[in-house]
Amino acid sequence: MSKCNKMKTYKKLRVFIWVLLFFLSLGGLRLVWSQMTSIPAHPPAVKGILDLQKWDFAENPLVTLDGEWEFYPDQLIPPSTGSAPAGSRMQYLSVPGSWEQAFAKESKDSYRFGSYRLRMSLPRDTKLTFSIRFPDIRSASAVFVNGQPLHQTGRPAETGDDFRPGYRPASVTFTTYSGQADLVIHAASPSYMKAGGITGSVRFGEKAALTRTVWIGVGSQLAIALVLLIHSAYAVLLYLIGAQRRSVLTFASLGLFAAVAVLSDDAKPLADWLDMSYETTARTTLIAYTAIALCLIQLAKVWLLKQTGQRIFKILQSVYVLYTLFILFAPAYMVSRSSVFLTLSGLLTDLVVLVLMLRTVKREKEDGIFLLLGITAVVSNVFWGAIEPVTGPDPDFYPLDLLAALFALAAYWFKRYFRTSARTAELAERLQKEDKRKDDFLANTSHELRNPLHGILNMAQAVLNTEQDKLTEDSRKNMELLLTVGQRMSLLLNDLLDITLLKENRVRLQRKKLKIQSVAAGVADMLRYMTGGKPLELKLAVPETFPPVIADENRLTQILFNLVHNAIKFTNEGTIVIGAQVRNGHAEIRITDTGIGIDGRRLAQLFQPYEQADSGITAPAGGLGLGLGICKSLVELHGGVLAASSVPGQGSVFSFTLPLAEPVREAAYPANPAQRDQPVHPIQPGMNAPPDNEALPAVPLTSAEEEHAAARPNGHAAQTARHEEAEQPEKLPHILVVDDDPVNLTVLRNLLAPEGYRVGTAAGGREALSLLDGNGWDLVISDVMMPLMSGYELTRIIRSRHTLAELPVLLLTARSSPQDITAGFLAGANDYVMKPLGAYDLKARVRSLIGLKLSVEERLRMEAAWLQAQIKPHFFFNTINSISILSEIDPAKMRSLLEEFSAYLQNSFDFQNSEQLIPLQRELELVRSYLAIETVRHGHRLDIQWEIEDIPGLRLPPLSIQPLVENALIHGVLEKKTGGVIRIEVKKREHGTEVRVTDNGMGMDPAVLEKLRSVRFGEERRGIGLANTDRRLRHMYGTGLILESSPGLGTAVSFFIPVH
Repeated sequence: MSKCNKMKTYKKLRVFIWVLLFFLSLGGLRLVWSQMTSIPAHPPAVKGILDLQKWDFAENPLVTLDGEWEFYPDQLIPPSTGSAPAGSRMQYLSVPGSWEQAFAKESKDSYRFGSYRLRMSLPRDTKLTFSIRFPDIRSASAVFVNGQPLHQTGRPAETGDDFRPGYRPASVTFTTYSGQADLVIHAASPSYMKAGGITGSVRFGEKAALTRTVWIGVGSQLAIALVLLIHSAYAVLLYLIGAQRRSVLTFASLGLFAAVAVLSDDAKPLADWLDMSYETTARTTLIAYTAIALCLIQLAKVWLLKQTGQRIFKILQSVYVLYTLFILFAPAYMVSRSSVFLTLSGLLTDLVVLVLMLRTVKREKEDGIFLLLGITAVVSNVFWGAIEPVTGPDPDFYPLDLLAALFALAAYWFKRYFRTSARTAELAERLQKEDKRKDDFLANTSHELRNPLHGILNMAQAVLNTEQDKLTEDSRKNMELLLTVGQRMSLLLNDLLDITLLKENRVRLQRKKLKIQSVAAGVADMLRYMTGGKPLELKLAVPETFPPVIADENRLTQILFNLVHNAIKFTNEGTIVIGAQVRNGHAEIRITDTGIGIDGRRLAQLFQPYEQADSGITAPAGGLGLGLGICKSLVELHGGVLAASSVPGQGSVFSFTLPLAEPVREAAYPANPAQRDQPVHPIQPGMNAPPDNEALPAVPLTSAEEEHAAARPNGHAAQTARHEEAEQPEKLPHILVVDDDPVNLTVLRNLLAPEGYRVGTAAGGREALSLLDGNGWDLVISDVMMPLMSGYELTRIIRSRHTLAELPVLLLTARSSPQDITAGFLAGANDYVMKPLGAYDLKARVRSLIGLKLSVEERLRMEAAWLQAQIKPHFFFNTINSISILSEIDPAKMRSLLEEFSAYLQNSFDFQNSEQLIPLQRELELVRSYLAIETVRHGHRLDIQWEIEDIPGLRLPPLSIQPLVENALIHGVLEKKTGGVIRIEVKKREHGTEVRVTDNGMGMDPAVLEKLRSVRFGEERRGIGLANTDRRLRHMYGTGLILESSPGLGTAVSFFIPVH
């Protein structure tokens, strides 16, 4: 035999020896208990007489009334009779014992009754009070002493109809001074009870001693039951607080039924408390023991880990279930006779479990020895109960077997709990390490993936921009889808980095006073390009007067961005509302959507990392489920609370709180006041920025924005801007700074003014639009987060009027995330600067953009002067020929033409044509000279009409009217054989001056006209410098040439000079 096999054999033998020793120890303890509680030897009853006259009750206060009693079958003798009644069939019967032998065997009566009698001789002249304890008289009895009735259980009677069972222990107390006690007991029971009569030892003795003994037994029962119930309650508590396993409930049920069994047996205190009938007590006791067996089977299944014994367990389980039904519904006489079956089956079950557990422990099951000891204690208890008919009933309750079983099972559960806790702690530590490694891996991977991802996005964007004309519609959509997926991946990488920082507590907030309106407007504009083409409307419902909060601008933007972006993902159509109210001294910001909603069971889990709603719903939206968890952590860092409510199919509401900068009255800012709601802004999806040499399409303004944008400069802001202009030289570059924070405006003005710039300020986007209409600006510096109109919206409107080169826009942002920067560039910004501002960085970017703008402006002016200087050769030679001919036929007209030609040449080559603005009269002089020459050449074919209003101080860009007149002459009236009329108008309007050149020439086809408007005269077919003129006007005034024409009716070209 190998060494390994020897070790296994030795272990099996050792386990068996331990179990055997424990069983023998329990038996030894029982014998010791019986010896300690036994009553000393004393005279027995002989032929119905017990002589205790010489017994010393002071030294040995208790005796038993065992021995020969007089018994009168089928008679209830009068208790006061001094001798046996006449005609009685008295016989002597051993007590304790069954009375079956006293009745005729051939008797078929279903009801039996009889009388017990014992005459006792006691010490004379004693002052002791005696008590008698009847542990078991079946199943109804009445006790008389010296003719006096002392106790009755049930109703013994001579007929079965009058009989009432009442099976429970009883005690009686009496006093005698004569030294004689005549004890008569009437007893009755159904014949189906095999052991009727007095089946337990009757104890007699001094009252105090007997009462003490009785209460020790009852107290033991109560103590055992209490311990069982406590363990059962602990098990239920463990189940409720987390250990939700069926085995825990089974253990709790085992303790409960064991307590019921203990209280229903021996002294039967449960029957006394609930005043239970004999039949109810019997059925309750049997059901309790059956339930204990069933619980042991269920626990054995768990303990054995379904390794062995499953078939026999199923059989036993079925048997016990059927037996339980039998107890509930079978007649009482059948139930009473079935107790033997329960005893044997219970013993069999315990032995089966013991054997199987022994085999399992041999397989090295952890802590199985405790289970073995517990089952061994149960087997011991059942074994001694089974052999009780042989050894005689034990008058006292024996608690040690049950206590040993209970403590052994409890030790098993506690050991298992502590072992599980230790394993859990070990696993938790390992999980924490793995979680840390996972976070580090994700952070490192995210960091490494960002550069190639941005490279992919940039390459895809470049291909989409440069090859747009060559791509098919499907290819273009695929490229846009690639950009969308890449941007989504970029957001995921950012979330992974943020969640790592939050877990490591490395996020530091830069708190300051912020306006919710500004941040909400900026977030709305950022998300304008991320809707995927959904028909959504974003409603900003934050009152203009809503008080500022204390928060980190960067993180507040991130919170709002994630929440609104989440609402967009799960809202296919409808409205998303950003609102705010004051509640409990805090600002509560609410994002309400009309999307698909979230089930209540999933709602509470959404704020945990990597948690999402139902996967079938979130699959199209993608993501890792980090955004809401990040929001929750950031809100809590600010000292707020993030909450959510939702109704599936109706939408969701996400709200969070932030501390207010200053205390305010809550009633002043109700929730979403309709009268203060901002207009609804359609969220217009868009993915690609236009090329640098094109302006973005105009974004329609709301009615309120149109009103402000059309208004002329007025109020304090306009006066401030004009005051600053008057104080500084006009030649200096002009910068407009837009920010809703006066402190920021002051800082920027102080930074830029010493650098040689004229600085104008505006407190918001609408005010900035008003100022842009009335002044020549070289650069706009705008904050992104502003109320009512964000920096993104302002930039889009500027781009609808000026190209990137004509009026650069520099955005100031607190965030450098790709979505923020992308939103800025898609809106049309030239560059951005991160907050907090660095003076050198800001100045360098301002110099660069100002230089760009001035270079373009200079190029346009020089282009205009150069175009004017490039006089067409045929115009030059035709004029010389006209002078030559007139010298012979009309010298006076020749001299006039020569003067006009000289003036035209002088104005054409004048260096002032490269200036930005010239007086109106100087421009008109050039036009008159040009028309005078052409009138001489073409004579009666030209009709020039003038309507020039006197407008003092009017200045306009040089070479702005002459190209229009030249265009009207060459492409208008001269294309008609009969010639035509050219009308030149300069008229004062409400907000400025209108310059209009009209001809009644050939006109243009609508298709040609629309093409010219769309490309802004880019083909240069309508005269020298017409495109240049349009670009310079747009750069100067925000609007260019307005072209109107009809075929055969003529053409009108005009432009507007706003009031300065």
